[in-house]
Amino acid sequence: MIDPALNESNKFGRPTLAAPARRAGHRAACRGQAAARQENRTLENPEALDALELGARRIDFVGLKFQAAGESAALYAQTQSLAPDPSRSIEVEQLLEMIGSRNGRLQDIRDCYTRLRGLYQQAWLRDNRPYWLENNLAHFDAAAQLWIGRCDRWQSQVIEPWWNTRTLPTAAGAGLPELGK
Repeated sequence: MIDPALNESNKFGRPTLAAPARRAGHRAACRGQAAARQENRTLENPEALDALELGARRIDFVGLKFQAAGESAALYAQTQSLAPDPSRSIEVEQLLEMIGSRNGRLQDIRDCYTRLRGLYQQAWLRDNRPYWLENNLAHFDAAAQLWIGRCDRWQSQVIEPWWNTRTLPTAAGAGLPELGK
């Protein structure tokens, strides 16, 4: 598994992605899948749509991880440039929360792992016996726990110190890839 938070993308010569409007695209994809199910109620094998959805979401998630890492690094660089100016502290807080708060980039990755876990479980049970399922789901659970830990560390090592001291750690100290590296 390539982890964009560790900036492993450059080891393979792939640039990290930076793109806007990821949630709008995700919502549109969900609407498209729902419409496809409505139109294709007479399919001979309707489970095929569910399997295709799982595959598409897994592929989409690979891109989302790198996109979120790139966006987080860019937002944090912007945050660091604004932090020395006390009159811009509200902007700094908003940027920090965009990276890792209720609906931040870090939480998006965590949520995707849990969503994929559910889709994987449904697909598995449709075609297989439950034997070995829990072992496969453990990988999704471990990845979700990793990102839950990163979300918690973001809160305790970046946001709370900002509120208390108005200082920020380096990007590496915050667990983010350095922008441009």
